[in-house]
Amino acid sequence: MEKQLITNRLSIIGMDALVANTTHLQQIIDLYRSFYSQTFRVSPDIFHSTILTTPKTQWMLAIVDTFNGMVVGIVNANIEYSFLYNCQSICNVTDFIVHEEYRRQKVGTWILEHLEHYARRHSCRILRFISARPSELFTPFFTHHEYTIVQPSIAERYLGNSGSFSV
Repeated sequence: MEKQLITNRLSIIGMDALVANTTHLQQIIDLYRSFYSQTFRVSPDIFHSTILTTPKTQWMLAIVDTFNGMVVGIVNANIEYSFLYNCQSICNVTDFIVHEEYRRQKVGTWILEHLEHYARRHSCRILRFISARPSELFTPFFTHHEYTIVQPSIAERYLGNSGSFSV
């Protein structure tokens, strides 16, 4: 694939659309498997049923290249309250994966900007990324975007005093 900026071709697909599209579900599973290697062993049926029963405070998004319909990124996050921040809400992102062929084309930055907007819109005070398997790109990417590296696998940004969160 020729390296070019493709952010103008990206689209976010939410959970409702994901469960209706078996091709996208399979692409998501394949993307998880490529990133986590052999440790990701969830079957498509279990994956599908898990998405259907996900609570409202947790969400999964797929980022799709509208040119070819390919899932090029995944975000899995939840919003929770924290007593440490005066019962303010925090958005924890546990999966933030960009397809290997689409890295270094500003796809991650595009996703990050949308996540920050979403977190602020939902009154989150902190946006935190937690990686079970931080790659060699984790620290450089987040420090470039002015996140604080709390631990080798945790990066976060203070979004401000956002007020209260309501579902």
